[in-house]
Amino acid sequence: MLSRLKALLGISALALMTSPALAQDPVINFSQTTYTVGETAMLDYQGKPGEALWLLIDRNLGPTTIPGVATFDVALGPDLLFFYLGIVGGQGAFSGSRQIKCDSKHFGGPTYVQAFTYDPINPSGVKVSNLVTLNVVKGDTCNDCPRTPIQDPIYGLTPGGTAVYLHGIGNDFVFAPGASWNQLQDGTARLQGEIYRPSFPNERFLLDVGFSRYMFSADPAFPPPGSPKLELAPAAYWDQGGPVDPNNWQYYNAFSGLLVGLGDFAGGTIAVDRMGPAFQLGNGANGKDLTFGGSGWLNVNVLTQPTGTTWAATGGGDINIQIGECPSLGGAICVVAAPTDAFSPQTNFVPHAVVMFQLDGKFLFDQSGGTYTEFPDGTARLEGTIVSINDSRKRWDVDILFSGLIPAGDPANPPAGSPKLEMLPNAYIWNGGPIDPATWRYYPDLVGTFTGQGTYDGASLLVTRRGPAWQVGFGANNKNVNDGGSAWTFFDVITQPSQGAPLELKTEGDINVEFIPCP
Repeated sequence: MLSRLKALLGISALALMTSPALAQDPVINFSQTTYTVGETAMLDYQGKPGEALWLLIDRNLGPTTIPGVATFDVALGPDLLFFYLGIVGGQGAFSGSRQIKCDSKHFGGPTYVQAFTYDPINPSGVKVSNLVTLNVVKGDTCNDCPRTPIQDPIYGLTPGGTAVYLHGIGNDFVFAPGASWNQLQDGTARLQGEIYRPSFPNERFLLDVGFSRYMFSADPAFPPPGSPKLELAPAAYWDQGGPVDPNNWQYYNAFSGLLVGLGDFAGGTIAVDRMGPAFQLGNGANGKDLTFGGSGWLNVNVLTQPTGTTWAATGGGDINIQIGECPSLGGAICVVAAPTDAFSPQTNFVPHAVVMFQLDGKFLFDQSGGTYTEFPDGTARLEGTIVSINDSRKRWDVDILFSGLIPAGDPANPPAGSPKLEMLPNAYIWNGGPIDPATWRYYPDLVGTFTGQGTYDGASLLVTRRGPAWQVGFGANNKNVNDGGSAWTFFDVITQPSQGAPLELKTEGDINVEFIPCP
C-alpha cells in the first residue's frame, strides 16, 4: 500500500518516510450529502496555498496507516478512486465540481471521501482532511439490471444459480432479459421483470417489488434490528480479515410486491413482503458471492390460484441477486399519447395514452415520458407514469410485459382475432391508403401491473389482454399513420387505495400510443 501511495503522489520515498503528518489539516465540504445521477457534486476546500491537492473516494472505511506518511480514514482498498485536483491557489481555497454519471463505481452508498495535500516543492508532510460521507444514488435514469448470483469458490456456503426462490412453487427462478433495478433518491427502490424456471421455462411470473425506509451507516439506528443477514463463510467478513464489510451495506426496512403468473402459472397472483432481516444491499450482501447485490427473505401469500395447478396458501422464499449495468439489448424508444389524423374516424378527440372506463377515464404519460423496449428474446416492455387528464393527483406507475412475438411474415401472423382495424377504410393499403397491417408485429401475451401513486397510493391493478393481440407498426395505434401500438385491456383491482373511495373491482380500457425518438 505504501508503494501505491508513493506512485500516486509522485514524490520520493525519502520525503514520505522522513516527513510526519502535520497539524493544520485541510477541510473539505460538499454542497449536499446525497446525490443522484445528473446532479453535480460541489466540493469546497480550505487549506494551505501552494500545496498539491488530491481526493480519495472509497466504499470502505479504514483507518489505514502508512508508516511515516499518515493515517487515513478511508480503507485505500480495491474500490479506491483518486483524483489530482491541482495546486491550491493563493487564498488557500479551492472549489471543484463533478457531475454524477451512470458509470460511477460508488453507487449504493455510503461513499467515503477524504482529501490530502503536500507541498511539491518543499515536502513537509502529508496533511489529511476531515472525512465526508456521501450517498450516491443512480435513480431511474440509469440502467441497472438484476442478475443471478454464483457461488463464490472460496467464501460461498450455498449454491448460486437462483435469483428468486418460492417454497413449494420453484427453487430456480432467474430473471429474463429486460428486468430492472432502480434505486431512487427518495429512499425507495424497485425491482421489476419477468422471472422463469430454466428447468420448466413456461413456469413464469411478472415480478414487481417496491422497497422503502432506506437506511445506511450514517443513521443512528444502523443496522436495522435482525440485520445483517450473514450467509457467506465467516472468513469472508471484515472482522475476520475478509473482503466483505457489512458496515458499508445499505438496507430497506420495508418491501412488498406482486408476482403475476404467466404461461403455466397464468391466473395466479402472489403477494410478497419482508420476512426477517431487512433487505440488504452491498458488496457480498447477496449471500452467494462478493459482487454488489442484494438479498432478503420473503413472506409468500397466494391471492389467486393458477388455472393449471394449486399452490399452498402461504409460504416463504427469498431474493438473492447481483446488481450491475444492463447488457445492451433493445434500444428504448419514447411513447406519447397518439393524436388523431385525417385517417381517423374520431372527431373532437382528446389525446390519451390509456383509458380506463369506470376508473377516472383518460390518462397521459407524465413529463418524464413513457418508454417502450423490444428485446431479442421476443418480449417487450412498456413503462412510465400516467396522470389523469382531469386531476394530476391521480397517477399510476405502468409496467406491462408483452411476449410471444409474431413478426411480420411469420405464418402465424396475424394471430387469431387480429388485426384490430379502427381507422377509416381509406387508411388501409387495399383501399389505396398508407397503412399496411401485413407489416405489423404482434405480442399475444400481455400482462402487467399499475401501481397507484398520489390519490391512488396503496392501490394496484392487474392488466391483461382483452381481445386482439398487442399490435405494433405504422398505423397500429389506430389513431394515426405513425409508428405505435395499441391493445384493449382488462384492469382488475388487486389492492385498494390506502385512503378514499374504493375502486371498481374490474373494468375495461385500452392503450393507444405513438412511438417517438427519445429526447
